[in-house]
Amino acid sequence: MQVDGLLSLPNELLLHIFAHFDDPYPLFPLSSLCRRLHFIALPLYLERTGVYEALSPALSNISIRAEQTGVLAALQTALFLGKAHNLTCTFIHPQSRFSDIARYRRLVSILDGVRVATLVFDPSTFDEYSEGLRWRYGLDVVHALNTVLEKSCTELTFGTPNAVPGSRVSRRHRINGNARSVKQPQSSASLSPGALHKRLLTGLHLHSEIPFCPQLRTWTTAVLHSFPLSTLSIWMPNAETELLGTIFSEIEIPTLCRLTVRQTRLKPASLHSFLGRHPQLTHLHLEKLFVPSPQERLPPTALQSLVSLIAEPIHTAYLLHVLDPLPSSFASIRILGHLTTVDVQAADAALHHVRSRIAQLARITLTLPVPDMHGLPTAAPDTGLCFEEAESALYFVSHLEFTFGDCTTPIPLFKLLDYVAKWSAAFPLLRVVELGQLGNQEKYSEEDVVLGLRKCLEVETLVLNGRAFSRD
Repeated sequence: MQVDGLLSLPNELLLHIFAHFDDPYPLFPLSSLCRRLHFIALPLYLERTGVYEALSPALSNISIRAEQTGVLAALQTALFLGKAHNLTCTFIHPQSRFSDIARYRRLVSILDGVRVATLVFDPSTFDEYSEGLRWRYGLDVVHALNTVLEKSCTELTFGTPNAVPGSRVSRRHRINGNARSVKQPQSSASLSPGALHKRLLTGLHLHSEIPFCPQLRTWTTAVLHSFPLSTLSIWMPNAETELLGTIFSEIEIPTLCRLTVRQTRLKPASLHSFLGRHPQLTHLHLEKLFVPSPQERLPPTALQSLVSLIAEPIHTAYLLHVLDPLPSSFASIRILGHLTTVDVQAADAALHHVRSRIAQLARITLTLPVPDMHGLPTAAPDTGLCFEEAESALYFVSHLEFTFGDCTTPIPLFKLLDYVAKWSAAFPLLRVVELGQLGNQEKYSEEDVVLGLRKCLEVETLVLNGRAFSRD
């Protein structure tokens, strides 16, 4: 059909025809033929590729996976993009990284604004390049990041893709950043005046070592020192202890309220020094860290304003022990548990010497992962398991949270209900049972789960996918 013939058809019929294309790619060149086809074919192409979700005429979500960076070219031509509520892009392939980051920057420049931005890099991003290309690519990344901040971004995340297991990593260049063969140029790109002028970033999530490689470290340090960050999350399992110590000794953020440090080889003394310089912290999440010795003390200024703590049992016990007295604002803890009866009993034993302090808190949450189908038989609690007031710290658990993070196989509803009911029965003071995002459990509805749990649980509130269902 000629273009004139296409344009003689009403929009509704064109949408119907285009929706039946087996391969959505021809919609992209079609969208370049005229303005009318642009506004019909291009949104459909972007939606069919899964990178674009129109939330409203002026707001969208844009998510570009590693194999889809070619769609950046199409996004640059879009005349209908407004503000991005979420903008996510993954940069992996060495052959296209330079062009991809340039297209990403041009895409950001045409957006009216970006609220939340996520950039995902292969851990070996800089390893395939010569020294000169590493610095050039690093400068390109910094320029793109400045453009993001100039678009009023409030939350920025650096991530590492789970899709790249066992990536080839140069520990000298990627993690330590102090290799003799890498000579830092006399000047490196830092924050742009436009980014500094906006200063709207309040959340920074460093879930990759990339921000602290030599090419980006100046920029990252400037962000940490220049923006009114209220939330900081660090998750860098491969970073060297010395580098982490340097980072934590340099950072000071007067506005910081929420700190998360996960799976990071940070010495307790470095973390404690940081906590001592940030007495205004209200929310603290520690997971898979080195546990300090019982003799090691916190600085007297640390955690004076603490409201909520998330940690594994041993770290929870340590902090409750050294916080003397407990801050008057301290109201809740979330204890990160494991699968089996033995794990939970070990957690109870670790917390035994601080049980009187646990009893003072208004909300005690125990988090338990839901295993795959094959793990259910061994993960269910022993019959008759119950925590007694006279001897147990977990007797005071008021909230039980079940998470589905590693559960990829759908579980029959009756097995899920049985698992939740058996664990719930062990806690006499239980008031709330929460099931996190159900993930791959879509085979049954929320209503099915709520009705099933109501029949086997006597609790005040059920929370499912963030929705609360009271008993009334």
